[in-house]
Amino acid sequence: MNRFLNKIRVLHIKRKYRIGNFKNARVASSYHFSFYDSKRTIGKNIIIDNNVKISCIRKTSNDAELIIGNYVYINSGVLINYSKKILIGDNCFIGPNVSIFDFNHGLKNRNELISEEVKIGNNVWIGASAIILAGVTIGDNVTVGAGSVVTKSFPDNVIICGNPAKIIKAAN
Repeated sequence: MNRFLNKIRVLHIKRKYRIGNFKNARVASSYHFSFYDSKRTIGKNIIIDNNVKISCIRKTSNDAELIIGNYVYINSGVLINYSKKILIGDNCFIGPNVSIFDFNHGLKNRNELISEEVKIGNNVWIGASAIILAGVTIGDNVTVGAGSVVTKSFPDNVIICGNPAKIIKAAN
């Protein structure tokens, strides 16, 4: 996977930006970041492609946290909204138009915000247009099929897909 990420790094993004503590990130020209007072830890050598939106939805909460590991590629059109905590491990590839949320709204009171951490392990590949919902833990070395809706947690070394996502086989 590292060779693949290196090829993408060379082909798509030529400029290096320093945005806050995005010291070692390569960020494409069009993006939207709204961190407010949230904590964020960004690893080295990450790539953020065009039209990516990363935002903390709680303007007054400083307990929200975003952690992105080393050597992560975030493809175009990705949406990451957080109010509690999202952790993305090392060597992850997030395909185009993926959405990751760590919150949901209450059924009776739509103004109520229910937040649960999202943890994405190391060496995870999330296919195009997948949706990762609140409270999910995705183990290491997991492949998430394109268009999957991940509503529950999964162990290490599996391939998952579907709506809702389920294990289709163990990864070798």
